[in-house]
Amino acid sequence: MQKYYQFSNIVRPQILIVEPALDVRLRMSKAFHDIKLRVVAVSNGAEALDIIQGFGLPDIALIELLLPDMNGMELATQLYKRKALPIIMTAYHAEVETVVNLLDLVAEDFIKKPFAEREMVARVMRLLPKEFLIRNSTHTSLNGETAQFDDMNARMKLN
Repeated sequence: MQKYYQFSNIVRPQILIVEPALDVRLRMSKAFHDIKLRVVAVSNGAEALDIIQGFGLPDIALIELLLPDMNGMELATQLYKRKALPIIMTAYHAEVETVVNLLDLVAEDFIKKPFAEREMVARVMRLLPKEFLIRNSTHTSLNGETAQFDDMNARMKLN
């Protein structure tokens, strides 16, 4: 079941994925490409910082907590200091205290792995700045479900 999201024709949101595992990074990238987001996917913190240095900050970032070259929280903190962008942290294992610290300090959300791509996409869509979504509109997915964006409540609802 694939949801269909429609974005403004002026600009599509860009997501930065920092994920060391190639198979997970490819699955995440595909899920966002399928809904027409611009995706930059890298395997470590240094690559993420290089991309940001050259091309600027993304609209939202998904960052694995355990990166090969630095702690994901350290990377998230560096990004957040540059711009208060939505950050979602991911990990297979994290203590409750770690998750609470992430949410208190830099992350808008935390997703425990393994996760369903639909859940990941829904969490990202919830955090995207609302100017990217086309307001007060109804869209039909490939499987015939309809989704309506309610501008008054800034929520997407499946029918």
